[in-house]
Amino acid sequence: MAFSTPAQAKYHLKRLVDLGLAKEDGDATYRATERKFGILRFFFRIRNSVMPMSLFYSAFFGILTVFLFLRSPTIEILLMGALITAKEVADTYTFYAML
Repeated sequence: MAFSTPAQAKYHLKRLVDLGLAKEDGDATYRATERKFGILRFFFRIRNSVMPMSLFYSAFFGILTVFLFLRSPTIEILLMGALITAKEVADTYTFYAML
């Protein structure tokens, strides 16, 4: 980094430690801590892909709706499951649009 003095670098490292984004080891070395914050808390990584968590909620509620409807075919179950699944699909689309 292009700090004009070593004191500036030390100041910024101290700020990162105070915010919990870095840890200071005993021998004046610093390590970044892994922490999810902001919009990243709604995503996770699988290899090189970034997936929103709501994608799995959409699949879960869709499968659950089909299973419950096949077990007890009522219009209420189908309507409620379709509404919840549609809401999760809309959330997934919104999260993908944020990337």
